[in-house]
Amino acid sequence: MILICVLSFAITAFAQGEYKNVTELYEYWEANGYPDYVGTVFSTDGSMENITILLVDDNSTKADDIKSMLADASGLHLEQLNSPIMSY
Repeated sequence: MILICVLSFAITAFAQGEYKNVTELYEYWEANGYPDYVGTVFSTDGSMENITILLVDDNSTKADDIKSMLADASGLHLEQLNSPIMSY
């Protein structure tokens, strides 16, 4: 019975996110290559805690996929590469 509870907890934790946070996902992509739908990735504020991912074209479903990969999505910023950048 204890083994079933432990396995159930492990499966639930994995389903909530493969990666602990956006930094861990970034490190994975750096080591293994970026998906085709990712245009570029950079630090939002100069730290590794806040990362912006620019998505190619209109990939709102991919944005949802990226969020679901993370156990903690804080520090994740998603933008569309084809969106105009506004300056004031």
